[in-house]
Amino acid sequence: RECLKAEKIDVVIHLAALMSDKDYLSRDEFLKVNVLGIKNLMEETAGKIKQFIYISTVGVYGYTDELGASETQPYGDSLSDYEFSKKEAERAILSFASRNNFPFTILRLGQLYGPYVYYGWPQVIKRIQKKRMFIV
Repeated sequence: RECLKAEKIDVVIHLAALMSDKDYLSRDEFLKVNVLGIKNLMEETAGKIKQFIYISTVGVYGYTDELGASETQPYGDSLSDYEFSKKEAERAILSFASRNNFPFTILRLGQLYGPYVYYGWPQVIKRIQKKRMFIV
């Protein structure tokens, strides 16, 4: 909050989330962090910024066939707790924006990789480095 008062901020990029590698947690925990956090941030920034960018996930589509998905495709049905919370966060943004003339962009990214990702990509990177990666 102090940061918003101290400086002129034009764009907020929200990419913090309780991630899917915490699947031992309840759906309520995912909703508390990933949806309530969005609502709080939108309330705090409304009328103070030019653009709010939310990093979501392609997982909100659920299972897709080999053709993939388009942004007009509806949300999926069988979502993990993480994917469900990201879907609900998107819905919260859409609702808030329609009531408050709130400028937003939602980006549905694929798999992300960084220093605190402990599943998926680290194993792939290790296999590539050892020249043991196979394409099936």
